[in-house]
Amino acid sequence: MHGKRSQVLFGLVVLLLIVILGRLTQMQLLWGQRFQQDYRAGPAGNEILDTVRGSIISADGRVLAKDIVSRNIAVHYSLLQSGDREEWVEVVAGLTEESPDRLHARAEAICRRVERIWEVVRESTQMEHLRIVEQDQYHPVVMDVSREVAVHIHSLRDRFDGIKIQERSIREYAGGNLFPHILGQCGRLSADRWKELFDNDRTWFPGIPVRDIGTRYRMDDTLGVSGIERQFEDILRGRRGYIAHSIEFRPFRVERISETRAPEPGGDLHLTLRADFQEAVMQVFARAARDPDSGFQRGAAVIMDAGSGAVLAAGTWPSYTQEEFRTDYASILRQPHSPLLFRPAQAALPTGSVYKLMTAIAALEEEKIHRGTAFHCEGRKRIHGRWFGCLGYHGRIGLEEAIERSCNVYFYEIALKLGGRQLSRWGREFGFGRRSGLDWPAEVPGSLDAPDSVFARINLSIGQGDFLATPLQVAAMAAAIANGGRPVNPHFVAYAVHPEGSIIYRHTPEERRISLRDGTLETVRNGMRRAVHGGGGTARDAGLRPFRAAGKTGTAELGAGLPNHAWFAGYAPYDDPRIAFAIVSERTDGQGGGHAAPLMGRILEEIWPGVNDGL
Repeated sequence: MHGKRSQVLFGLVVLLLIVILGRLTQMQLLWGQRFQQDYRAGPAGNEILDTVRGSIISADGRVLAKDIVSRNIAVHYSLLQSGDREEWVEVVAGLTEESPDRLHARAEAICRRVERIWEVVRESTQMEHLRIVEQDQYHPVVMDVSREVAVHIHSLRDRFDGIKIQERSIREYAGGNLFPHILGQCGRLSADRWKELFDNDRTWFPGIPVRDIGTRYRMDDTLGVSGIERQFEDILRGRRGYIAHSIEFRPFRVERISETRAPEPGGDLHLTLRADFQEAVMQVFARAARDPDSGFQRGAAVIMDAGSGAVLAAGTWPSYTQEEFRTDYASILRQPHSPLLFRPAQAALPTGSVYKLMTAIAALEEEKIHRGTAFHCEGRKRIHGRWFGCLGYHGRIGLEEAIERSCNVYFYEIALKLGGRQLSRWGREFGFGRRSGLDWPAEVPGSLDAPDSVFARINLSIGQGDFLATPLQVAAMAAAIANGGRPVNPHFVAYAVHPEGSIIYRHTPEERRISLRDGTLETVRNGMRRAVHGGGGTARDAGLRPFRAAGKTGTAELGAGLPNHAWFAGYAPYDDPRIAFAIVSERTDGQGGGHAAPLMGRILEEIWPGVNDGL
């Protein structure tokens, strides 16, 4: 009997083991994935790994912008409120050169910014009771302190647990006043920009998996806010990494798992701009501005590759430095002549006689004149009861000589033959009246409308009236004339390089050619060459002959008793064009030939060795 009971008991145990093993097999095969997910209990302390922003490098190898590590004094948001500031403000002011008033003002600005972001998030999420990340973070109140100050702040942690040293990347710029407008600045993420990024699913905040941080923006981020820094933000920014910790509860064990993705640095931008060319432009401007007899106070110059439109220099005067912009913006605003204006792409001005090149091309293409057509100039012309003047008494004069001597009467005669749409159409073909497509975010389009009266046509034929253009557009026009009628796309960035060395961006030029009759450009270019090298040329004494330059002067009149805008535009060498250029001196008593053209001659003298060595 006892043996029989043992057998039954043994059988029951075996059966039970079979059931258990079968059940475990079923769970593993059918429900394993589900249980593996159910076991996971995380996250268990995640870390975000910051990236490094890419550098910006000039065509001649100078690093113009890069990230460096800065030690900043940061205060927790809870201590930035007005009632909790006095103690830390007194300590920080004593350790640094910051005044208590500036520290209070900075704390108030941070609080206002956080409140604006909180309001944007509340409106976006429709959550009445929420707490955003910045309300639990430390915020920098003094930037870039010394190692000694940092050590002292560390020693105060027992006294102030709401104050600490943060090491963060900051943007360092080189080049003084050479490139601040072009490079732009990086700044804190504004509430409006946050909302824009939020609406495009580009933001990250607690609740979103850390694995999705990548190229998303946090509320306390900095980003490019102007210039190339903004235009190429996605390339320069890089990609954050992370360490995601989690705990998994499994049968018979608990595992702590860490998943890591390394950050990817941003790409480096390589510019078309040459620091040595830009420096030459700014030095010529600085010398002219210091000379009380020069008549130069403000202006711009653009030099570009005549074939590709790659901008080699784009000087604007007056200028400022990145340091001045960061630390004393108010003083820049108080300076005369608008130093914040980037004149090469933002100063839309009448060009005066520079536009006569477009008038000549329009007349030849519309067959209103031919290469040998001549008119008689008596120093002025009466049109519908009004007198329109000229620079001198030229007698019988042909087109090439009219360009050489800048004879207004010759172009008045053309304007009487051309319709308004014909006259403006050819200007638009060469890039006027619209943005050039410059890879910079704040270019203005200028203005070129079809003149609707005979007097408006007369004015446009010599670059007056409602017509407005930027130095960049004028230089691009000169390049298209020089290269045989191929419009160029002015650009500052040549290519971008991934940290591993691969090209991730390259400027792609527009492939287009303006359809022109045989001989049109040859005639215009002959006139431009004569303007510099001819006996009656308006730029014959400007110092341009050693560089075999060709060009056109312009003096835009602003009204009786008012100063002029003095222009010169052209290319060099005339027999093998390498560069095209435009220069303007705003509101000066000088003329295009006697004032602007000599400035360009001095610039060419400085950069010509570099032009000869190859661009």
